[in-house]
Amino acid sequence: MTNSEKLAITLKVINLLSSKVTLVAAGGAARDDILGGTIKDIDLFVLDGLAESERCEEESENTAMYVRELLGVKHTDVLYSYREESGNLAYVIKFEYEGVQFDLIEFMEYQPSARKQVEYFDTTLNMVWFVYDESEEGLVPVPHPRFVETLLSGHVQILPYIYGDVNNRLRYLQNKYPGFEYPFDTTQKELPLD
Repeated sequence: MTNSEKLAITLKVINLLSSKVTLVAAGGAARDDILGGTIKDIDLFVLDGLAESERCEEESENTAMYVRELLGVKHTDVLYSYREESGNLAYVIKFEYEGVQFDLIEFMEYQPSARKQVEYFDTTLNMVWFVYDESEEGLVPVPHPRFVETLLSGHVQILPYIYGDVNNRLRYLQNKYPGFEYPFDTTQKELPLD
């Protein structure tokens, strides 16, 4: 399946779920689309949604129910208590729709825009999101200025919100896009946003 076909399905998913949540597709899929790579899966971030409960487990079950109901998806995997370094709780709902793998991610504290959401990502190489373009009749990637800076400098910067094993994450990116310089040093991650 081509990137264009995956993005058409992504737009369909966003539209079908829009009665319950406001979603933005961002991160690796948008990066891969800009850099000419193959999109593996799509991360959908909730910018506004259900958040009726402070309990991550309850919230994730509610959202998983809506995904199954609105998309007709029979199976969803729910990962609870996903935690970024700054301490924000979130959950991830993994599902497949029309042959495309999705991770729907909802933090318990919403960001006001797609741009703000990508500023909480792990590296500058992932700071890209999609918007709907009427002239293209589909999703097109929008790079954050820090992503553009990365393309121009060739230097991937770690952002302060990275979670998990920093070096493993950077090795994954280096294997996928070896033309960049990757700082394998977690002390470099405290960088101001523009």
